[in-house]
Amino acid sequence: MSKTTQHTVFGEPNHEQLHIEATADTIKPVFAYPRKLVDECKLNVTHNGLEYTAVDPANVAMLGLNVPAEAFETYSVEETTMGIDLKSVMGALRAGRQKESDEITLTRDGNMLKSRIHRDYSGTQLSLENRLKLIDPDSIRQEPEIPDIELNGEATIPRRMFDDIINQVDYYGEHIQIGAQGNNLVIDTETDTEATTAVVEDVVNNSGSDEVSSLFSMDYMKDAIKAFATIGVDEISLKFGNDLPVRIDFEKELNGATVTGNWFMAPRMRDE
Repeated sequence: MSKTTQHTVFGEPNHEQLHIEATADTIKPVFAYPRKLVDECKLNVTHNGLEYTAVDPANVAMLGLNVPAEAFETYSVEETTMGIDLKSVMGALRAGRQKESDEITLTRDGNMLKSRIHRDYSGTQLSLENRLKLIDPDSIRQEPEIPDIELNGEATIPRRMFDDIINQVDYYGEHIQIGAQGNNLVIDTETDTEATTAVVEDVVNNSGSDEVSSLFSMDYMKDAIKAFATIGVDEISLKFGNDLPVRIDFEKELNGATVTGNWFMAPRMRDE
């Protein structure tokens, strides 16, 4: 017997409230990206797409992601907010192979999120289904507002370059300094006995001063580059100031749609 879906105008429906189909390389990064900061998040499901904002428990870093509906092969939803246990969702999706572009279907029925993964073995088909209970979104920390801070310095560089810089300076210290000297982006760190400096020439616009810099936690910056890698972005845009937060924005073209995201980090206090 075929199943039909009847939309309702009022009240909670008793049918699937969400039906999304896409390949593993589209769906899995959506849930992998925030795991570097939080264990659970509020996923806002709108007719325009999926979006969320999350802040870590220490209030040091915050991130956001917006994935347009057009990025998915099938996107049929009723607008809602879902509480997501990220570890559980990624566990349910782990069998989806991104390199092979396995097909994944997500559906929601009441307080249950269902995933179905389709895998092909030389013409023999395998279907794996998981069910997990959603979290009450009201029990999850309220989404923060992104601070309205004027950050005059801006530099756009390849994401892989930023990865290499962070991995190099990580060897020398627990903190990282990001700033500008003229039009050059300068990222460095130092200890009592060692120091390293990376200079990216002629990429800074409007720093507002000949020399600006802010100090950040190396651990959070390493989390940032790992998170960017899960999305697979090619370029990042750093916005910064003098003893101010850093904001890192990115865009990624996905199936004809533009995915946008950000990472916002508070500076560390400098020792006098």
